[in-house]
Amino acid sequence: VNTPTGYTRLPIFNETDNCQVFAKVHDGSESDPSVSFTGGGVGNDTQAQMAAFRNMPITLTDLADVVVGAQTQLNASAQNIAVPHLPLTPITGQVVLAFGAKQDDWTSVTSPTGFTEIGEPVSTVGNDQGITWGYRIDTTPAIVGVNPAFTVTGGTSAVSRSAVAAIAGGFQ
Repeated sequence: VNTPTGYTRLPIFNETDNCQVFAKVHDGSESDPSVSFTGGGVGNDTQAQMAAFRNMPITLTDLADVVVGAQTQLNASAQNIAVPHLPLTPITGQVVLAFGAKQDDWTSVTSPTGFTEIGEPVSTVGNDQGITWGYRIDTTPAIVGVNPAFTVTGGTSAVSRSAVAAIAGGFQ
């Protein structure tokens, strides 16, 4: 995934992974970015989705420093999308994001326990694909435990990729 103009790639997924997360500080007049992809195979589906978080740190020298910690995971073929745990000392006010991408479509997805879903779009234009993500805001610090997962209904077992990331928050 190529970095859209005006955005910063956050160090959540590895730079060469087929999933990425980008950030930008709102400047008062945002429009959807143009997201492009390099590589891939014939018939592969591509998707992008946006979300906004308020009261986040905006005065960092490098916006990528907003990521306190992250873990990624490539999963073998399965129905659900396993998410790695995040073994770091939690921070009050952190925003924890969980991400999942699967090489198949689905009927619905339930986010890991404690997370609020942001979206779960699917595409059946080519080889089928779905992305899902959720967030939680830790007013009381909490570690992301072992074995959280997105529970997938419908579709078939397929390879998936996931990540969990803690983002500095609480800068009201």
